[in-house]
Amino acid sequence: RAPTPETKLMIGDIVHVDLELHEVTQASDANQPILSQRRTTNQEETTKNEKNTPSSGTETDLNTETNSIPRETKNGIIMIAFGIILVLIIYCNYKNILLVISIFKATADFVGDAQGLIIITLIQLLLSIIYLIVWCIVLLLILTVSEKVAVNHNPFGEFKMDDMSNGLFLYHLFIGYWIKEFLLQTLFMIICATASVWYFRILMPDYEPTRTGVKWTLENHLGSVALASGFIALIKLIKFLARLLKVDNSGGDGNRALAILALCLHQIVDCIEAVFRFIGFHAYVQISLTGKNFCDAAQDGFGVIIRHVSSLLPLLSFAMS
Repeated sequence: RAPTPETKLMIGDIVHVDLELHEVTQASDANQPILSQRRTTNQEETTKNEKNTPSSGTETDLNTETNSIPRETKNGIIMIAFGIILVLIIYCNYKNILLVISIFKATADFVGDAQGLIIITLIQLLLSIIYLIVWCIVLLLILTVSEKVAVNHNPFGEFKMDDMSNGLFLYHLFIGYWIKEFLLQTLFMIICATASVWYFRILMPDYEPTRTGVKWTLENHLGSVALASGFIALIKLIKFLARLLKVDNSGGDGNRALAILALCLHQIVDCIEAVFRFIGFHAYVQISLTGKNFCDAAQDGFGVIIRHVSSLLPLLSFAMS
C-alpha cells in the first residue's frame, strides 16, 4: 500500500533527527583530544602546587610555634625585664636611698622628742579660726557701708560698691592674706628653730628644743616672718585681681584677649609664689642656724640649693611623690 503524506512527514523528521545526532557525535569525537590536553595541563598544575605545599606548610608551622608561647611565659619575661630595670635604678641611687632613710629616722626621732610642737600647731589652728571669724565680720561691715540697690530677681537686693568700698575691700583682703600667712609662716619658723636646737642638743644640753624654738622666733625673728608673709600676701592679691579680671571678661560680651592675658598673668604669678615659698622655707632654715635676717638667709639658702642640686633633686622628687 502506498504511504500517506503524514507517514512521509514522520519519516522525514526521523531522518533529520538522526542526521543531527550523527553530526554531534562526530564533533564530540573531534574535540576529545583538546579535552584530554586540558585535563593533562590541570593535572600538571596540581602536581606543582602539591610540590610547593610543604614549604608553605613549614612556614605556617614556624609561625604557629612562635605564637604558641604561653601568655604566662610572656608576662614572666616582661616582669623579669622590669625587675632588672628596677635593680639598676636602685643601684644607681643607692646613696640617695640611704640618705632618705637617714632623714626618715631623724624625723621620727625629732617628732618623738619635740612633742610640744603638736600643741603649738593646735594653737596656730585655733588662732587662724578666730581670725577668720573676725575677718568675715569686718567684711560684712565693709559691705554694709556700700549702697544697697533693689533688684527684681533678688528679694534681698545687691550692694553697689563705690571706689572707697572697693579700696577698703582690697585692703581688707590684703590684710587677711597677710595675717593668715603670718600665722602659718610663724609655725614654720618655730619648727625650723626647734629642729636646729634639737640637732645641736649635744652642744646645748640645757636648752629644751620646743621652748627655745618658740622663744627665738617670738623674740628675734618675727620681722623676717612678717616680711616673707607680706611678699606672699602681695602675690596672692595679684592672683586674685588676675582671676577677677579673667572672670569679668570670660562671658560673651567680654574681651577675650584681656581674659587670656589675665589667665597668663595668673599662671606666672602662681609659679612665682611656688618659687618664693620654696626659697623662703630654706631661708627659715638658714635663719634658725645662723640668726641672719630674711634677705641674707634667703640668699644663703638659694646658694645651698645651687651647690647641692644633684643631691636635692632626688629628695625633692621623693618628697613630692
